[in-house]
Amino acid sequence: MPDKRPKREKETPHKEKLCKTCGRPFAWTEARARDWDVAKFCSQRCSGYARGEHAAES
Repeated sequence: MPDKRPKREKETPHKEKLCKTCGRPFAWTEARARDWDVAKFCSQRCSGYARGEHAAES
């Protein structure tokens, strides 16, 4: 029976993501590197709004 080796962690590709609030694309940056896998919003401002609420205030 072969020895089980731990698998290497796969890095998430640094693709653009779309903001869940405003729908704008945002790119990977060094500042977001630590939380890139869980990033959903382009900014702190967008993270405080409900979906669609941001457009209504503009």
